Amino acid sequence: MSRSFPAILLIALFVPMLASAQPQQAVAQYKQGLKHKRAGALEKAVASFKAAIKVHPKYMEAHYALGWCYRAMGANDKAIEEFREVIRIAPHSPEAIESAKAIQRIRLGPDTGGGEQPDRLAFSSQRSDNVDVYTMDLTGGRLVRAYTIGTASGLL
Repeated sequence: MSRSFPAILLIALFVPMLASAQPQQAVAQYKQGLKHKRAGALEKAVASFKAAIKVHPKYMEAHYALGWCYRAMGANDKAIEEFREVIRIAPHSPEAIESAKAIQRIRLGPDTGGGEQPDRLAFSSQRSDNVDVYTMDLTGGRLVRAYTIGTASGLL
């Protein structure tokens, strides 16, 4: 038996404990944000959701809640950014469908009842050196990546 075996065993036991601490801390911040949101303390809710995202950047529910806080505060550009992040993280989730609908409502403005609402939404999402273009059927909730453009190709 080599001398490194006990060290490897300790690392194997300790690393999962560290990994599980981050999501627990993120969940605690998220729950605190929900309490603030329900109480109408939107700035405090935003701070809590941001803290949860800092600990766990792909925490979809925190991005979703943060998007709704920004929407309630009238910060529509920030709301759209968070809703797009929800779609990037979990494109087939119910939250992604609702996020796409929220983006549509923000972009189109309030429905005055006189116009017809579109049944399809198109949007883009940039990640590293690519831009993905998506379409979403708002009646059935189907999300489709139409195409990906590599920014290294010089097209953008």
